[in-house]
Amino acid sequence: MENLITREFDNEFQKISGLDSFPWVGKSYKNSNRRILIVGESHYLNPDNPNTSGFELTRECIFECPINEEWPNRTYMTINKVLCNEKLVDNKALWKKIAYYNFIPRIMDTNSDRPSDDEFINAWKSFSEIVELLKPTDCIFMGVKASNYYNDAMKKFHINDISVDLLEKVGNVYPRSISFPKADYNINVNFILHPSRIMNSDVWFKFLKENAKEAIQFIEESVLKEQAV
Repeated sequence: MENLITREFDNEFQKISGLDSFPWVGKSYKNSNRRILIVGESHYLNPDNPNTSGFELTRECIFECPINEEWPNRTYMTINKVLCNEKLVDNKALWKKIAYYNFIPRIMDTNSDRPSDDEFINAWKSFSEIVELLKPTDCIFMGVKASNYYNDAMKKFHINDISVDLLEKVGNVYPRSISFPKADYNINVNFILHPSRIMNSDVWFKFLKENAKEAIQFIEESVLKEQAV
């Protein structure tokens, strides 16, 4: 794993309240033309390993599942498909260039457990601090639920007054987008169907190719070409 990630942000991650598991940050992420941050929703307790926790949890999950494919998980494996239109051969080539973290820090006890409204609202404060560190150009949320709490969170924490844009329906879901303002640029934020649901990855790849054009172009021109060399 060490040849795929960077730990240069860890000291700052420790200062973020409620961030119980450090984000995965690919070794080439910081110096990439497009800095792509993928945001999942939450971790779920593994009944076979109830002691699973700690700052390395997210990183271990990424390394073991969507990179090495050591255990099956629809959410993680669908991320690879949605970003690369099922053309990905070398998983390491993708994850070396992108970052990932789960929006809700608490580990869900069961598959039916869900984050509370307050957890979603407070998680936006952590998001604001994380993007201040990682400075992503593009952010793709796996799931749309977090966007339902965006406006309330922005008001509560006085972060910004930008609203969520509801986009044209894709299947049974209305994707959303935000142009999240930072000091000298805006982050292109998109929310898509949660990949734990049955989804047509080709349809959502096309959505991202239209709404996160520069991010997908970067993946096509760097990751997919690199693995072909």
